[in-house]
Amino acid sequence: MSAYRFRPNHSGKPAWLTRGISEVIDSHDVLIVRVDQRGLFDGHRQEADVLAGIFDGEQNQLIVHGPS
Repeated sequence: MSAYRFRPNHSGKPAWLTRGISEVIDSHDVLIVRVDQRGLFDGHRQEADVLAGIFDGEQNQLIVHGPS
């Protein structure tokens, strides 16, 4: 399993910004997205449910962190 860290390249910009985020995501086996439980994810909004439905829970995970 590989993890992508948002390391800047020689221009100071994250590699995903200069190479294209799709290319960077596709080059890894697992995608984990962590979000705070606010804004789009602060309740049971239809848009959040649709987005969460894209993640399969194994290869692609959406983790919503509750309030601390």
